[in-house]
Amino acid sequence: MAIGFMKRINPEYVLKNAIKDTKEMGFDGLKPYLTVEGYRKAENLLSLSGGIDMFTAMAFMFQPNAGGYTSLKGSLNDTLKECDYTIKDLLKGSSSAKAIVAFEHKDGTKGTIELTMIKENKEWKIDDMDMPKLEKRVTA
Repeated sequence: MAIGFMKRINPEYVLKNAIKDTKEMGFDGLKPYLTVEGYRKAENLLSLSGGIDMFTAMAFMFQPNAGGYTSLKGSLNDTLKECDYTIKDLLKGSSSAKAIVAFEHKDGTKGTIELTMIKENKEWKIDDMDMPKLEKRVTA
């Protein structure tokens, strides 16, 4: 459910609605909230995931000593729907904003992702996303 123009003039509303729609529809729910460049970057990441254990693969690719992560089976698109999201931090200026969104998968795997937002044609959109940072699980 893409949101109307009035709610796109505030980065908090954009993030809240992007989270709601992503949880509902996966990547398709995120598309309306992305700039052209943001869409290209997100689509590239999604196409690389094609059914692999994406969060675990990212953890080991970008944090080689990151043992203890839970395996999340299925595509990144499915995984996006299986997470709960919270806006952890938001720093906004007049034409750009940085946000940290925390996520928790239904199996307990947690992490954060940093987003960069810009104002494009008077609407706030997500322009860039860092690779997710996963929290190391403590096993008893």
